[in-house]
Amino acid sequence: MDIDTFIQLIPNFGFPIVITFMLLKYLMDSIKEKFDILDRTLKELIDLIKDLKTDP
Repeated sequence: MDIDTFIQLIPNFGFPIVITFMLLKYLMDSIKEKFDILDRTLKELIDLIKDLKTDP
């Protein structure tokens, strides 16, 4: 494989790979925020249930 062929392959494969990783990072950040909210909500719910059990 000569250098010209290699240079032609970079735009064909490099660009989609970069875009894929950018989208993956965006999705992971978005999912992390949603999991943080879910975790906080579940902890609050557990605390409320515990309070209900202890109140006579």
